[in-house]
Amino acid sequence: MKNAIVEKGLKPSFDKKYNAWLQVKNNWNQVCNAGMTVGAMAVYEDYPELAEKIIERSIQSVQIPMKRYAPDGTCPEGYSCWAYGTTYSVLLIDALEGVLETYFGLKKSPGFLKTASFFQQLLGPTQQSFNYSDGNSTPEMAAASFWFAHQNNTPSLAWNDVQMIKEGNAKMMEADRFLPFVLIWGNRLGKDKIQRPQQLFWSRDGENLVALMRTSWKNKDALSLGFKLGSHNMEYGHMDVGSFVFDALGERWSMDFKMQSYITLEQKGLNLWTYGQNSDRWTVFRYKNQSHSTLTFDEQLQVVKGKAVLGKTSSHPNFSFAISDISELYANKVKKAVRGVALRNKKYALIQDEITTGPSSVKLRWSMPTEAKAEVLSPNELLLTKNGEKLLLKVHSDVPVQATTWSTTSPNDFDAPNPGSGIVGFEANIPSESEATFSVQLIPKAKVLKSEKIIPLSQW
Repeated sequence: MKNAIVEKGLKPSFDKKYNAWLQVKNNWNQVCNAGMTVGAMAVYEDYPELAEKIIERSIQSVQIPMKRYAPDGTCPEGYSCWAYGTTYSVLLIDALEGVLETYFGLKKSPGFLKTASFFQQLLGPTQQSFNYSDGNSTPEMAAASFWFAHQNNTPSLAWNDVQMIKEGNAKMMEADRFLPFVLIWGNRLGKDKIQRPQQLFWSRDGENLVALMRTSWKNKDALSLGFKLGSHNMEYGHMDVGSFVFDALGERWSMDFKMQSYITLEQKGLNLWTYGQNSDRWTVFRYKNQSHSTLTFDEQLQVVKGKAVLGKTSSHPNFSFAISDISELYANKVKKAVRGVALRNKKYALIQDEITTGPSSVKLRWSMPTEAKAEVLSPNELLLTKNGEKLLLKVHSDVPVQATTWSTTSPNDFDAPNPGSGIVGFEANIPSESEATFSVQLIPKAKVLKSEKIIPLSQW
């Protein structure tokens, strides 16, 4: 075993054919450096010089991806990659601290100790995550949450994982390579009862930022809304800027398609790892903006170099919201596009878009992928039904709209099928040199709400 670690693991890692991960900023850097360090520690007594060289190299290299948690703990790679890469960083730090009695400053990397709350907030009351980018919506066990809970003296950071353990999903836990670390890191929390989180609104700055809001941590029927901003011009990115997921009545109504296996796409000759405007990546159905709960103009792709930052926000329990100017994503089509998302009076979600056109008229497509069955009730209303529950999608606008649905069957032979899903929304023609507002209510139980005046985003 010792010989295999040295000859097949540690020594080949100095060969340039195999060590490109030393310079990358994605999770593969964290994974490989942690693995190499633990391997070096295992053979330290017999190979001290080699082990020290490996460990010193890892401490320097891993700082590249660790910088991406700055300033407030968001992870640009999303939910699934957080559980993967961040856990390896924790493993690296814990090994250094346990064996060498120092963490070489890595623990104090800006934003790193804050990142567990980001991961926790991404899981909705339906036990599905906000799976933007190449993520899956299925919940992930994260032994690292127990480590962060101890480091921050905040046991509630491990709440989601404790619930998963209590629910006894053996299949999920057996598949988790890090499950034994729950015993190690969880033991450090002592016997204190782990309470529910209290924070209902979460938004932080970062490279690929999100805003997350919910009405409760107690009620599985609670409303929950996630809003994706940032950029898709980075590893694992989708054209999903401006998209949202929405949970209510114990169901997910607005969804994000899970990642498609890279192998199935690469076997068809697609290069998934370039991110230019005309890259193969953007021919994949699940990666396009048309397949996300965001805007499309004249059926064109979002602008790859565009970016959206977080504007005004509120955590008020009766009107929590986040607003972003997403104009850069459509710079080739409109002068301005601003989107606000909100939870209103703990009763419904509100998605509002304000569009300013330039010298040309445009055709707007407002999309929302869903696994619910859809019925068009009128030009501005759709009724969604899922597992016996209902949701009304109602559009208020100052230009005519036409509610519609789109198929999720792709004509491309490289795209995976999307059974049981569809895309709902509406289309509208917006004249040149004009302004238009579209205010969409997502109303659980399809209740008739008292008519409300559209409030401009500037007055939110």
